[in-house]
Amino acid sequence: LLMYQRNRRSKASVGLLGHRAGMRSNFKHDPRTRLIELLKRWLRTHAANANLGEDEVRRICALCRDVLNHPQMFPSRNQRSFMHSLAEVYEHLKLQLQECLEKDRTC
Repeated sequence: LLMYQRNRRSKASVGLLGHRAGMRSNFKHDPRTRLIELLKRWLRTHAANANLGEDEVRRICALCRDVLNHPQMFPSRNQRSFMHSLAEVYEHLKLQLQECLEKDRTC
């Protein structure tokens, strides 16, 4: 997620002739930025939680999957696109969900 944001900002700074001043405000209300920030916040909050519940992981997985099911909403412009980054997060979340399910089965 951070790589996607860095790449996006660097491309935007080139487009703005090197003026970084108002760049953050350009993306502040963009849906891509808002979802990335939501995911980062969720990951920071839940990363160290050893007792993460299946429902929590399922909900955030479902959000990612729902966005990935509509690629026309976020057309890709570069290799490290929003959709590519979101797909990577989704794959990691599926692994986390699998761990939660295995943990529930052993209890």
